Amino acid sequence: MIENTNIKQILTSNIIDLTNLNECFLLERAPIIDFITIFLEQTKKKIEELQKAIKDEDYLLIEKTAHFLQSSFSIMGLSCYDDISKLEMMATQKEKITAISTLFKSITPSYRTSIREFEFILKKLKS
Repeated sequence: MIENTNIKQILTSNIIDLTNLNECFLLERAPIIDFITIFLEQTKKKIEELQKAIKDEDYLLIEKTAHFLQSSFSIMGLSCYDDISKLEMMATQKEKITAISTLFKSITPSYRTSIREFEFILKKLKS
């Protein structure tokens, strides 16, 4: 019980909504650590892929990558979920790349803050 209480205290944030993470893993440390680790690794690669796709004006890749990120952001409770959903829709509708790029740039600070928060949580979970 003490173990679960500690995890519940660690899995709190004013930056990200950890409700899904708390409910999905029933406060079990190892699966939460694995899930956050995979999220951090995959998301970093996908953000880089999205950035390159925008630079290359590759609407199909923007759409697919934004869709992947939309699911991840939703599950992990990132506040920029709605914006990444909008980015996917803009790519589907082939809106101007400058508008897509502007939206992506507006998502980046929130995304980075969320990633730092997850890195902090992960460190606490591993200690």
